[in-house]
Amino acid sequence: MKIVGIFDNREEQLGFKLSGIETNVAKNPDELNELLSTIKQDKEVGILVINQEIYNMAKNDFDELEKKRFPLLIKYKREDDKNDKY
Repeated sequence: MKIVGIFDNREEQLGFKLSGIETNVAKNPDELNELLSTIKQDKEVGILVINQEIYNMAKNDFDELEKKRFPLLIKYKREDDKNDKY
């Protein structure tokens, strides 16, 4: 089972990559949709890690993904995030 992360900046991507997580960077909704399509097809992905900025780019897709058993979606908030809602 793989742990995969999608991030909106290289700093977070590098930090998670150093911890052993397969990482991706999406700078816009088109890149994110392409990554999500690939991840949804990969049966080896067990956990998907995202931050609030990534979640906000495709809320409906992530809400739909949360209804499924796999991959488990882990959303986290950065200290500088002003929005309290996910």
